[in-house]
Amino acid sequence: MDRGLEVFEHTSDLGIIARGESLEETLARLLRGVFSIITDLSAVVPGRAWTISASGHDLEEATAGIVNEALFLHETERALCSSFEVAVRAPSPGDQGVVIEARCCGECIDPGRHTIQKYIKAATYHGIRVLSHEIRIILDV
Repeated sequence: MDRGLEVFEHTSDLGIIARGESLEETLARLLRGVFSIITDLSAVVPGRAWTISASGHDLEEATAGIVNEALFLHETERALCSSFEVAVRAPSPGDQGVVIEARCCGECIDPGRHTIQKYIKAATYHGIRVLSHEIRIILDV
């Protein structure tokens, strides 16, 4: 597992603490951590890209949203992603909140090469904490 990631048990759920040099790097590590719980990322070839986005009234809501969008991508496109480029931006003038956009690179599940290790239902808002260099989030498994 990436040195900027820590996975911990929380009741019947799992948590992730991601750390990075910037908010964008921390978010990218968080998304990588989510997919590393789902499968062994060493078997994922980043040959295809998808773009996802989420908005929220604050960073916590947008962060939970981007994780849930990544899980939706996994479920609907059968995507496994191993590399991420993340941008955080303010919404359009007059709007409030924050928008997170992520370019997710990977491939679709190949049952001959990929084993699904754990199913993640969603990111929760319970205990979520977003700082510029550290994010803590609980995942409903």
